[in-house]
Amino acid sequence: LKSSSAALEGNKNMPVKEAVFPLTPTLGRMKKHDFEIQELVERLHEKGIEMKAQTLIRYLLEARR
Repeated sequence: LKSSSAALEGNKNMPVKEAVFPLTPTLGRMKKHDFEIQELVERLHEKGIEMKAQTLIRYLLEARR
């Protein structure tokens, strides 16, 4: 599998998973407040984090364990 990376503010590159995991509590709350997964993916895209909806679902499930 190819590891993806995200360029965040400050031009720091890091693996997408590493960029998303600290955000999972907030993303989980947004999902509970009726945000669709695709909306969350679009918000992450606006911040320079590219991922598919299925990947985000997997990361959210992993974070809950």
